[in-house]
Amino acid sequence: ENHDSLTKLPNRHYFHKLITNSVEEAVSSGETLGLMFIDLDQFRQITDEYGFETGDLVLRSIAERLSEVLRSTDTLCRVSADEFAAILPAVQDLDTLRQLAERLLLAIRRPMILQGRSMMVTGSIGIACCPVHAVDQRLFLRNADLALQSAKAAGCNHWSLFDPNLHTPAGTTSPATP
Repeated sequence: ENHDSLTKLPNRHYFHKLITNSVEEAVSSGETLGLMFIDLDQFRQITDEYGFETGDLVLRSIAERLSEVLRSTDTLCRVSADEFAAILPAVQDLDTLRQLAERLLLAIRRPMILQGRSMMVTGSIGIACCPVHAVDQRLFLRNADLALQSAKAAGCNHWSLFDPNLHTPAGTTSPATP
């Protein structure tokens, strides 16, 4: 099964198949592949306070909003309870990704009316590029995840682009800059 029953988006299983092919393609073509991990801030509070049914409505609504903002060539997947991943082939430049991240955050935080209540949800987005930040798939995924952690550390409603100077793997030091 390649799709999430709730949002009808491709699931984690499909995401891993597609990212493998996408990374290979980006490396061989030299085109930039963008990856965004999109996590909903404080999603657990929503389900605790309003119940899982409301949580499901929020997820469905956010999936639709994200899909509306992304290009037709992009693939949005639901990779865990409240986390989505967007695979963005043939990205022009990093500015394109920055602008897209801004538009996605705006779409997420548009107020929604659920069961008669107005509610605002925010998200955090981590962004990495292949081959710029990594050509190895594992490293690429890790870099997008590190960028997401960085966005979350900045507070709610932020995006962060992977920065090799900030995100060095544990146990290594970054080379001294001349």
